Amino acid sequence: MKPMIPASIVLLSSLLLGGCYKPGMPTLVASPVANTVASNDGQYSFYWVPKPNPVPLNRFFAIDVQVLDMAGNPVTPEMASLTVDAGMPQHGHGMNHVPRIKSQPNGTWLAEGMLMHMPGDWQLYFDLEVDGVSHRGQTPLVVD
Repeated sequence: MKPMIPASIVLLSSLLLGGCYKPGMPTLVASPVANTVASNDGQYSFYWVPKPNPVPLNRFFAIDVQVLDMAGNPVTPEMASLTVDAGMPQHGHGMNHVPRIKSQPNGTWLAEGMLMHMPGDWQLYFDLEVDGVSHRGQTPLVVD
């Protein structure tokens, strides 16, 4: 008798893999070079690359950001707005500088003026607003 895989495992696997990078997707840089984080509601993926990499301590840097929907279609600045921020939840504060978000000709965003002014555990926040609804992606970042 052949072993059967429960339908719940198959369904869960397909849902988990559904938001992952697929060959041929129009990403900012080839996976796995870009960092990736899904929005908390699972509807969007944020591909981001800090410049320079790794993120420097107490020096300004930028982040290139590309957003894809669940089907792998690019979400461009003409379709949505994006803010990028960071904070240190354990310290109860954020950055002491507000980054500027610029749309780029290739349909991506550039967050300039990011500044991690102290070492430790940070959280990066990507907030995408589409049709009046906010979709947040957040990811940890350790700065040394």
